[in-house]
Parts: sequence; structure tokens; C-alpha cells
Amino acid sequence: MTGSTFMILIIVISFVTPQLQSEFFPYVDKDLFYIDIKSELPGNLEATEALADEVVELLSSEPEITSYTVAVGDGMPKFYITMPPATPSKDFAQMLIKFDLGDKDKSRFHSRDAFATYIQDLLDKKITSGKCTVNRLQYAEPQDAKIIMRVAGADVERVDAFTRDLTDRVREVEGTLNVRNNLNLIHSI
Repeated sequence: MTGSTFMILIIVISFVTPQLQSEFFPYVDKDLFYIDIKSELPGNLEATEALADEVVELLSSEPEITSYTVAVGDGMPKFYITMPPATPSKDFAQMLIKFDLGDKDKSRFHSRDAFATYIQDLLDKKITSGKCTVNRLQYAEPQDAKIIMRVAGADVERVDAFTRDLTDRVREVEGTLNVRNNLNLIHSI
């Protein structure tokens, strides 16, 4: 009896468990997310406000969004325990979005992830004067980047061209989100 129980346990661990989806720190089951907005013009609060207005105008036509709040020059007051605090800066804004996907059978999106991905893609395609990052709330404090690639070399122009090409190619991979490089930061030093 004990032997057959252990055999069943081994079979379950070997074959069934790898088939289950798992995520170490899953997303929270709330109909809200926040967007970090970073202007390309450091120290210019007016440009950041104009960028935030552009994001609001773009997202106002999405029927799933029920309300939003925007903070320019600083982040939102901490509204969830694992949300990382924002550093006040004239080139930073943050937007809290509440949404309702409606009835699952009639909704355009089958999940919160699908809606967040749609909004991220929309922002990536339409917003050109800054970087917008859609963030879902997690049960643990989120990490900045899941994968980091470093490119180095003696010829700065070749490194620059290669990095831009690599960034474009990685963005084309299905399922990738928030692909960015720090070329502008490096060139401003």
C-alpha cells in the first residue's frame, strides 16, 4: 500500500506538476494598474505634464477604463503595500487606472493581463515623447527587469547601432514587454 502511494506521488510530481502554470509572485486580483510616465526632457515639468495629458487623451477612448488619477512630478500616494515608492522628479508622472472588463463572454479581453498588454502596446506605438510602462500590482515588490543585456565595445557608434538593432529585434519577439535601453542616459553623461 505504501509503495503504490509513493509511486502515485512520484508520477504526479514527475508528470503533472511540470504541466501546471506557476508564478513566484503572481499579480493581484484587482481591476487596476498604474502607468509610470517618463518624459524625454529631464527637468521640464511642463513637458511632463503635456506627456501625461497625451496619455490621458489616448486612453480616454478605451471603454474598459472607468476612472484614472494622474500625479505629475511625483508618484501616486502609496495605494498598495508592495507598490514601490516613486522618486519625485520633474520628468516623471504616474497614472492610476481603474477598469472593468465586463462580462467575460462579451469582453474584448479575456484577462487583466491581456488588457494590460494591449494598453502597453498602444502606448508603445502612439507615445513618442517619453516612455510609458504599464505595471500590474503584485503580491511582492516587483523587480525592475527580468532580463538585462549589456553591450560593450570600443567603437561607440557600432555599440550604439548594435544596441538599437538588438532593442528593435527583442521588441518584435511575441510576449516581450517594456523593452528599453539606456542609450539616451549614456549619451547625456
